[in-house]
Amino acid sequence: MKKRTIARSGILAGLAMLIMPGISSAGCFDCHDTTGCQTPAKPPGTCADCHLGAADINDYAMNFIAAAIDAAEWTGSGHGRNGISLACDYCHDYNVRHGESANPFRLANTTAPGAEGQNANCLACHGSDSAGFDPDGPATTYGPVNAVVKIDANHAGGRHNEFSDGGYFCWDCHDPHGDGNMAMVHDEVTSRSDGQFGLPAATVPVSFIDNATGSDYARSTAPFDGICQACHTSTNHYTAVAGDGHNSATRCLACHEHNDGFKPNCNACHGYPPVVDAPQGIDGLVVNPAPTGALTSGAHQRHAVDYQISCYACHFNGMPDTPVVDDYRLQIGFDLFGFSGIGSIYNGQPLASPYSYQGTNGTLISAGPPTSCENFYCHSDGTAVATSFFDPSTFPGPHQSSPAWDGSTSCSSCHGYPPAYAADTPKANKHVLHASYGYTCNLCHYQTTTDGATITDRSRHVNRQYDVAPDPTATVFVVGQIPSNVNFTYTYDPGGGTC
Repeated sequence: MKKRTIARSGILAGLAMLIMPGISSAGCFDCHDTTGCQTPAKPPGTCADCHLGAADINDYAMNFIAAAIDAAEWTGSGHGRNGISLACDYCHDYNVRHGESANPFRLANTTAPGAEGQNANCLACHGSDSAGFDPDGPATTYGPVNAVVKIDANHAGGRHNEFSDGGYFCWDCHDPHGDGNMAMVHDEVTSRSDGQFGLPAATVPVSFIDNATGSDYARSTAPFDGICQACHTSTNHYTAVAGDGHNSATRCLACHEHNDGFKPNCNACHGYPPVVDAPQGIDGLVVNPAPTGALTSGAHQRHAVDYQISCYACHFNGMPDTPVVDDYRLQIGFDLFGFSGIGSIYNGQPLASPYSYQGTNGTLISAGPPTSCENFYCHSDGTAVATSFFDPSTFPGPHQSSPAWDGSTSCSSCHGYPPAYAADTPKANKHVLHASYGYTCNLCHYQTTTDGATITDRSRHVNRQYDVAPDPTATVFVVGQIPSNVNFTYTYDPGGGTC
């Protein structure tokens, strides 16, 4: 579908005839009664009389030039092809007049301007939870139709900066009326639109006639007209003017799924996160392009699933960009709640060639006890926040070895249970005194642990805060006093705070 310069006008047909007497009234009266621009006299289902022809005519102005669809493309690759054969009314609303500024494409099932409201036209059948659409409801002229292909995410996602960037609207890339490319991809995709209804403002020619390999989606040599690179200027591997051959033998959708907005999909190469001790996609160790030789998935379950810690907290400037970037390096670098990786140590598993570790953000890769980490915040003795507050320039993190990934842990694996350091060394606390009374952790840290033995709310543990809150269910006994409920207020301070 060849795009032309867009001009929009809200001029009504009747008014147009008054100010442009050269326009023949037959152009209006072919479809309308002589009472003016009212509901067309022609019944629904007769759109093809004006809009189906020998070639595409894309004209978005109200200028008495009828936009036309190439009949061969409509029946060969569009929604009119065998197996689909939809009437226009499944996508276009007959009751919306031509030239309607609030709905210039006369689309059914749309809500508000913008991609979210306009894409509802396509998602009525293609959304994962869609029930399909019947243009005339209980009437019998049309029947309900649903789609086999289900897509919920548009291209742009959070990576694009403006709503007018190409990819927000389904029809930025796809021509439902058919075109020379497969998958109803436009011959020219929209690189910029009006941002309101998906009216093209700038377009780029693309060629997409096969999808067996990555080179069918993006080219490494000119012309750089692959569907996955036509609009890009700053992506890592393929742009509108270059390509580096990245995974050229693999279909792009293997790692960049349409239904995930084409974002890199970690599940294609290893689990996201890996929690199974075997190379496999979805939940296991690296399988693509080859296993790393690692034997255990380590503590991903505890860290990434239970605690919901971001991958980048331990893989600073790394995964999910590797090892798919073809350098076969697994970046390990700690970046936790403001603590850099400076001084931290990672003792990993032996890797098979050609894989290797790369320390980032100051983290040192060591050949110490396998599957363990040393000297970083998560497994500190509880004083790291206070110490870095007192001397942030010289204290990047705590000096505390961590438990092994595959070993069992308890409340005393990282810090005392309760912490046994004295008050004001280095921070204010009364742990030793309270413990001597037999007070359990939940009495003062009820939001974190409700029983004093297990972490109830993981978001309040290992978060660079002191979450201090009284246990409303507890009763304490003090010599010489009657039993009383725990009740206090806490004022946070990195140096320990007060109650």
